[in-house]
Amino acid sequence: MDTSTDDFGDDFDDYFGDDFEDDLGDYFQDDFGDDVVGPSEDWRRSPLQLKLPQKFDQWREGQVELLQRVLQSDRRFIIVEAPTGAGKSLMAAAWQRLTKKRTLYMCTTKQLQDQVQHDFPYAKVLKGRANYPTRNYPNITCDQCQITMEDNHCPYCVVEKRDDGV
Repeated sequence: MDTSTDDFGDDFDDYFGDDFEDDLGDYFQDDFGDDVVGPSEDWRRSPLQLKLPQKFDQWREGQVELLQRVLQSDRRFIIVEAPTGAGKSLMAAAWQRLTKKRTLYMCTTKQLQDQVQHDFPYAKVLKGRANYPTRNYPNITCDQCQITMEDNHCPYCVVEKRDDGV
């Protein structure tokens, strides 16, 4: 299992913008209230110690060691690359519960997004614009929006683009 803790630093901020995490704030789940146990609890015995879904009743080989390594990192961004079935989603959810930090988990397919949402019902999923119909024309998806930098009106959109570019 390869774990990369390279710090993207300024390159990431240059690409996504300084306020990337704030802009996606509504899509993060970071308030579990009393459902979160502290790192002092013996979470290593089972994912259930972290109040994760019941289907995850035991750790797979290597997951505890990887979580311990990632928890010790002071990096802002951590990429975990592991084979199918290694339990990356569970490890991401466990890391979030242990650190109580906002977590962005990215998948490469809609099937994986649906699986994460099914396995972790509190997860928020954001898909591409082609997955969302417009309000005025339900048979037309948002990827067909015609708003551009030059023209801030689209016949399919309910609202026009504001003067400030949003």
